[in-house]
Amino acid sequence: MPLRALRRSLLAPVLACAAGCVPADEALPLGGVEFTVIGPRTSTRVIPKEELEDGWEITVDRFVVSFKTMTIVNESDSEQCSYRGKGQTANEVFDAAGEGYLVQSFNGFKPGDCPDVGMRLGPPDDRTTLGVGASVDDLHALVLGRGGPAHALLEATARRRDPAGEERTLRLSLRFDTAQTGASFGGCRDAVRGARIHPEARYPVTVSFSARPFFRTSFSPTARLRFDPYTYADAAGDDDGVVTMAELDAIPAFYAMPPGATRSTMGAYVREQFRSTVAYGRGGLCFGLEPGFERRE
Repeated sequence: MPLRALRRSLLAPVLACAAGCVPADEALPLGGVEFTVIGPRTSTRVIPKEELEDGWEITVDRFVVSFKTMTIVNESDSEQCSYRGKGQTANEVFDAAGEGYLVQSFNGFKPGDCPDVGMRLGPPDDRTTLGVGASVDDLHALVLGRGGPAHALLEATARRRDPAGEERTLRLSLRFDTAQTGASFGGCRDAVRGARIHPEARYPVTVSFSARPFFRTSFSPTARLRFDPYTYADAAGDDDGVVTMAELDAIPAFYAMPPGATRSTMGAYVREQFRSTVAYGRGGLCFGLEPGFERRE
């Protein structure tokens, strides 16, 4: 055999293997996803009176969240989104209002689409850490408060001037217990469903909490906003200027509940609106799931 032909015959299997015998983890450069979880910022913490039909102005003082983890999979291809790494941060209580935030990253994904993204909240446990703006008192309130373990606390202040110029102030102190409030979100999407993995890059996504849904007059994202149901709840309760979930549970819902709802109190209405509090990416959202969903997975 001529020397040139011999060289070709020896190189052929080597070249073929170079194209097809690369280990699976190295077949393509891997990518990642970085989720930044935030709450109402300075520009959105205040809901101005012009946006509420009854003239109240609302300031979100604190939005404490017990975050467990983001979830990212491809339900139609389990191998596509199995990552080789772990999240930077998980199982943390933090105050999502003001400057509070949390970053969780996942690394080692094959390039492609990971369309099924979600988020899990839940009561603190023995592995929970304190994040930005959270305190030991928050842990106690979430774990030991009335109504059983909870995964979120909301504190807000509402103000309105009466015709005589006197300012009235009312505070909200709401606790979202996990037994009655959905703690899981799924179907997160904006222009892209879930996350799109690029080789040797980290796909950035901002996930944010909003308190606006708690003041909506229906479950439409374009619903009008009102605060008066909270003033009624306080007046019907102990009239101390602080509205609690127990007081909301004691009055009927002012607005229509969704089909299938088993309770029709204002407390049940506000808990149901918690499922609409999470925005995703650029103009997108995550869909809140019913209470107890994570226990059935």
